[in-house]
Amino acid sequence: MTNPNKLFNDALNAQTSDYHHKAEKLYQKLLKLDPELHAKATIFYNLGLVKMSLNKYKEAATLF
Repeated sequence: MTNPNKLFNDALNAQTSDYHHKAEKLYQKLLKLDPELHAKATIFYNLGLVKMSLNKYKEAATLF
């Protein structure tokens, strides 16, 4: 079973290290685990930032 806290930390580390494609995949995987509402809001926000850095502005706008 996947540990959501570890997965979030891995995604955040990838995001801050400019591995945006990896961060995008990890955040999407994390959303499939159906996190709590407050955690989901943070994930959507971070995923939006990642998508913006990948020039996916329309996708990012739907996440904010």
